Amino acid sequence: MENSILTAQNSKCKDFVKTIVLLLMLPMYLQAQTTPDYIYGDDNGSGWNTTSGSIGTTCLSSSYKWQFLATASATHRIKFGETISNADGHGFWMSNVPGNLNYNSGGAAATAFYNNNYGTSGYITFSITLGKHYVIKAKKDASPNDASFAIQEISAAPISISGVSDNFTAAGNDMTVKITLSGSKSTEERVFVKYTTDNWTTSSVSSEATGSGTDYTAIIPGSGVTATTNNKYYVFTTTVATPSASEADLLAINYNNNSGNYFQIFSKFITIQVNGWQTKGRGGPVMWSTAVGPPSSTNCRSYFCGALDGSSVTAYTSVEFNVIGGTNGNNCDCSPYTGSGTITTTSSTEEQTNLVSTTSGITFYLSSGGLSGFTSACPDSDNRVYTGSSGYLKVDGVSKLVFDAYRTMMSVNYNTGAITSTGWAKINAASSDPLWVNEFDPYNTGQIDFDAVSSSPVVQQCYGSYDISIKLKPAPYVSNQSSGTVATEGGVVDETVNMPSSDVSYNFTVVSFGGTSGDGVFANQIMTTPVGALPSGIDAISQLYWSLSTALDTFTCSLTFDLADITGISNTANLRILKRVDSNHPWTTWSEYTLVDPTHLRANNVTTLSEWAIGSTGGNPLPVELVSFSGAIENNAIVLKWKTATELNSYGFEIERKLKDCGCDWEKIGFITAGGNSNSPKNYELKDFVRKTGTYLYRLKMVDNDGKYDYSKEININVATPLKYELMQNYPNPFNPVTTIKFALPEASKVSLKIFSLLGEVVSELVNEEKPAGFHQVEFDASIFSSGIYFYKIEANNFTQIKKMSVIK
Repeated sequence: MENSILTAQNSKCKDFVKTIVLLLMLPMYLQAQTTPDYIYGDDNGSGWNTTSGSIGTTCLSSSYKWQFLATASATHRIKFGETISNADGHGFWMSNVPGNLNYNSGGAAATAFYNNNYGTSGYITFSITLGKHYVIKAKKDASPNDASFAIQEISAAPISISGVSDNFTAAGNDMTVKITLSGSKSTEERVFVKYTTDNWTTSSVSSEATGSGTDYTAIIPGSGVTATTNNKYYVFTTTVATPSASEADLLAINYNNNSGNYFQIFSKFITIQVNGWQTKGRGGPVMWSTAVGPPSSTNCRSYFCGALDGSSVTAYTSVEFNVIGGTNGNNCDCSPYTGSGTITTTSSTEEQTNLVSTTSGITFYLSSGGLSGFTSACPDSDNRVYTGSSGYLKVDGVSKLVFDAYRTMMSVNYNTGAITSTGWAKINAASSDPLWVNEFDPYNTGQIDFDAVSSSPVVQQCYGSYDISIKLKPAPYVSNQSSGTVATEGGVVDETVNMPSSDVSYNFTVVSFGGTSGDGVFANQIMTTPVGALPSGIDAISQLYWSLSTALDTFTCSLTFDLADITGISNTANLRILKRVDSNHPWTTWSEYTLVDPTHLRANNVTTLSEWAIGSTGGNPLPVELVSFSGAIENNAIVLKWKTATELNSYGFEIERKLKDCGCDWEKIGFITAGGNSNSPKNYELKDFVRKTGTYLYRLKMVDNDGKYDYSKEININVATPLKYELMQNYPNPFNPVTTIKFALPEASKVSLKIFSLLGEVVSELVNEEKPAGFHQVEFDASIFSSGIYFYKIEANNFTQIKKMSVIK
């Protein structure tokens, strides 16, 4: 059974690379054998000897690991025992009769037995090379009479896995696992993810992770993402090209299983309890006295302290995070807040993360913030935007996430005193713990989201105080936020507030401040395609939108939107500006607009702010938001992967290829049907089996249902000489009557490729000639052969490999 012992730390099993993979099933005698946890053998840099055993490091599934750097080129001998002295005379050897058994690097299986001590006989022998690293793994299998072991060779010290995180969105969606290595891996090492949906009763292994340097990613398919308590995974390295789930624990050179806890697949969050989140400062509205009661439509303004002239309705001018003390009056003669200003941190009440196992010691803090936006819906409610400059999340006093800026949006209900709130904070990665950055920023947005789970008002007049529960969670998309102020108040003005980081600018022509300091302006450019019904005549919407607000009481302005970050625009004459109240309302077309130039569109005569986007009446293929498009060589194929955030009216993707600098046209090599209409991330993949080396260019042709299309960026994949000899499984298999056999040669070689019957007779010779380095393939036509099992064997220089195939007629 998998996962019987899980005591290894994520760095325990580390070091090695270039594969001599050796899986050896070891049927044994019926003695009460224990485990192959000691190794005996030659030194040659290992420090072992043939009389006293060296115990291995405990790894996954009760396997043991040894590793060494060869100090000589030699034939190396090993055998396994169950005690340091092997005093009972029994152990695990390659043969049940005297005599050594040599294992070459071809990867073929061999048999061994739990048997009597044959002294200097009965060894496993294999060739080692000076300067190479060797990893040996062994474990006793579930059956009482066998064990398995593997030997792997690599050209440098094996790397470890220092960081693991994922971008889980929902059960059933493909999930990307982000992997950080301790250094650049050797060419022989490969990275995989093993995952389960039933707590390791069954399991699967992902495709090989792709990446470079220390950063790699692997995909767990949607079928492996259930988000239950039994849904877990770990990351491991090996030199084996296609490790099976049953062999992964044995073949793992190094692994990260979250210190034996495994990585759970779930939504990541930390809930923080804030007692005393206070809004304050002259300008109101403040909470009303419970004795007086809430305001009405006829006397609304008279109950808002700070709006002394009775002409304005604004919000508190600042927000304090967990301030202790302060004035608490029950009249409308409010002076500015003069509390003690003592700042304390808050504590966590719930966590769902792979980084900690308890809420103990988790604290959270945000600096004071100022009012940047306000919209009144008197006498019932208002909406506010506050922005601040810093914050942090700590565990036991140590900073884990440090924030450079934050924004919070509050909706205040006057009748109940309750608030709802959403927020955002910018992560200072350089000052934060990289493991926490990986966990809470899996989408690489550089941000974290938070929203209010619940709130309880403390009714006061000169400031509003709230006890609130906040949930911190990963931000799935980037928010480019900006705040500014209007300098001039009164009547007709001409003032521009530029917000280049949010791709928008305000030009005010009429301004009236809100209260004593209601001059704030706020912009949030949200980098994801908005949902919602489109107005008649609009067939596409931009891959981003804006949320705009201000603390001004009244105003008239124009809004100029920078279109530089919107892809797929081919006909600017068909562009339109769209507006809506919020995500609960449909989009409408803003009728007063001006196309300033090909990259700027202006909305004129704006007197209210809310959410804005760019739409098209036709000729602009905007529906697909392509998040990523990449490729990598996996198992002698080029694997292309791409991901979309949203799709609208999307038909599919044509995949095109050409060799770089060939002077040739693009060639269509495949088509993948799109999701059609989707507001959730979708992952796609296509394998391309190229036949020669060179640099290949790839691009996607994204086609809509009405025939419109757009191209993705181009990517380059360099197919160099193969890294090792390899004989691939024939395809199709079973077959009738023709199948294709592929093989890889890292250097020019004399190649023999023969077909054998089940009796060992040569029935066909497909190749017998010198072949250059590279990828090769040959067809085998079995028209004249009967149904049954056949074997095909390749010999190239010192490399030999045999595989099985089936003919079915």
